[in-house]
Amino acid sequence: MYDEMARMMGEQADTLNIPLTSIDSSQLKKVIDWLESHKGNYSLAVLVSTSQSRTSGKTPYDFKLDEVTGERTWVELSAEDREMLEPMNLHEYIELLDAAHYLEVDSLRYAVSQSIAATIRDLDPDAMRAYFGEEDDLTEKEKEAIRQEDVWASY
Repeated sequence: MYDEMARMMGEQADTLNIPLTSIDSSQLKKVIDWLESHKGNYSLAVLVSTSQSRTSGKTPYDFKLDEVTGERTWVELSAEDREMLEPMNLHEYIELLDAAHYLEVDSLRYAVSQSIAATIRDLDPDAMRAYFGEEDDLTEKEKEAIRQEDVWASY
């Protein structure tokens, strides 16, 4: 692609600047590393119906489908992908998610979203508020009403 652009632009190609002001260099490096490690693989595709095959045979990912809706619910990431994504804090996840979205790297966007979900899925409400930096705005009376109304919520 770059060669084609260079040919079209002639000498200007050597001084071509692509503005990525919303992405810092560490996040751009992670996106590039992701793309290099997934070179030749198809992007993750969101399967939205059971009429489609489980992985369509086009991706290295193992899609898990919801038994009721048939929608994609989880992707098994490779050990390399998990190593790349797991040691991040929320701020780093959000920056990488923004970079993946801005650069339209859907496979990375799905993987980062899933990594955030995996990080918070077993947190109780207090731990989740701490993770997201939110304060508890419910009174004890409101919490008790929630406990009574939604026993399953374990709040």
